Amino acid sequence: MLEQLEWHQYVGILGTCVYIANYASLQIGKIDGNGLAYVSLNLTAASCVLFSLLHAFNLASALIQASWVIISLAGLFRKLVIPLFVTVNSTS
Repeated sequence: MLEQLEWHQYVGILGTCVYIANYASLQIGKIDGNGLAYVSLNLTAASCVLFSLLHAFNLASALIQASWVIISLAGLFRKLVIPLFVTVNSTS
């Protein structure tokens, strides 16, 4: 079966594996749900699955993956960019 897959399908499968591993890690307490790793892995997983959907489009799946990407980017912004402004403003 795997030898019949195209390369973009492998990318989608990778994204699915990242989703599952990330969520399992959260549930067993290995990562923090508010941490950078969780947000970054969700962004990676959603991007991989969304990329695979470009080759085999499904609107409902594309919408949920695009939502995950946008939410993850907002989380990264909150984690990485906002603290820079707080640090700069608190030192001035």
